[in-house]
Amino acid sequence: MKKLILFLIVNIGILSLHAQSKSNGYYKLHPVWIQMMEDEQVNYYEAVKAFELFWEGKETPTEENELFEASIEEKAQSNFIANKKLKQDEVARRYSFEYKKFKHWQQRVLPFVKEDGSIMSKQEQLELWKQQRQGRK
Repeated sequence: MKKLILFLIVNIGILSLHAQSKSNGYYKLHPVWIQMMEDEQVNYYEAVKAFELFWEGKETPTEENELFEASIEEKAQSNFIANKKLKQDEVARRYSFEYKKFKHWQQRVLPFVKEDGSIMSKQEQLELWKQQRQGRK
């Protein structure tokens, strides 16, 4: 009986590790983070993990702050912005809008992330705002 229980525990552990590595591989190949940021029930940490795994080893899209923070010499080069965009690979071009949208989503919801990774509902966010407002008076 003890051997059976031990056997089951070991197999469950192996299956959970296999399932985790499968999801990591899936996250690397598929941009599921796009749908995740639209889901109100999403786990924030899981969405960020999916985003980071997808972009791991890939050229990320050029962000506006990179263009604004460029040196005067770089901006003086002809077609600076066009050259920056040409250097992006196909994945960066295809998902550039979603990339920027995710980065904005990440900043917007971060203050409302609970310890377990769930995001406060709109009602919970409103209640928090009311409490903060009461505290100011």
